[in-house]
Amino acid sequence: MAVKNSDYWKKLYNSVLKNTVSYTPSAASKKAYSDWKNTYSGGFKSSYDSLMNALVKQIDSRKAFDINDSEYYNRAYNIYKNQYESLGKQAMENTMADASSLTGGYSNSYASTAANTAYQSYMDKLNSVIPTLYSQAYDIYKEEGDALYDKLASYEKLRDSQRDSWNDYVDNLYNNYKLSSDRDYKAYKSAADNRKNLLNAIYNNYKTALAKEQFERNMAYKYASLNSRKSSSKSKKNQQVKIDGISSTQLDKIIRDAYTKIKTGRGFTGFGSNYTTNQRRYLSKGLNTLMRGV
Repeated sequence: MAVKNSDYWKKLYNSVLKNTVSYTPSAASKKAYSDWKNTYSGGFKSSYDSLMNALVKQIDSRKAFDINDSEYYNRAYNIYKNQYESLGKQAMENTMADASSLTGGYSNSYASTAANTAYQSYMDKLNSVIPTLYSQAYDIYKEEGDALYDKLASYEKLRDSQRDSWNDYVDNLYNNYKLSSDRDYKAYKSAADNRKNLLNAIYNNYKTALAKEQFERNMAYKYASLNSRKSSSKSKKNQQVKIDGISSTQLDKIIRDAYTKIKTGRGFTGFGSNYTTNQRRYLSKGLNTLMRGV
């Protein structure tokens, strides 16, 4: 595998950096939010509102109790009135006839008084039932009013039950939106963290490659300086000298390779037995000189 240099890691870093990660709600989250918002903003509406409004209006428009407006009272009173008037007239006629028979069939003041008394007794009976009729009429009026309030209360309970169901429904819509939104955020957070970790890893590789390249440049510079000084003190003939069959140029390259292995930690184990004693002496001296930076 080819070794990747710092330029490679720098380009890769910039490429990943351009691919930003941002939070974007999913289609499911958008729909869940729309469902919740539209329902919540629309507010609660009960099918019993119109019925309750009509009842309240009916209750508010009710007049105070008036005996003259009581259908029950007027009907019952007329029944009693007709009955007692009929009975009173019959009693008056019977009393008049009985009293007249005592005077040979002629009417007199006694007979008239007795007849009127008999009629008035039935009128008194009629008057005696008026308080009862009044009380019964008022009870009916009150019961009708109570029935309206009871009906209103039953509608209120039904409306409250609808409101509770609506609140539960709205809560469920919000919880669905919240769950979907949380999933979206977790996915975004995971992608953002992965990107951050990837950028950190690439940057560390970039720094490592850069440091290695800088080290190799420094090493090459040091060796070039050393070689230049050695060249100035030796003749061209000496520069091309061979040590047991290997030229000094080849041995110098071996020295540089050994120096690079030591500095980069790639496991230099020394100059092996494949070199002669003179070659190892040259190599060791050159490596020691390079390590001291002379």
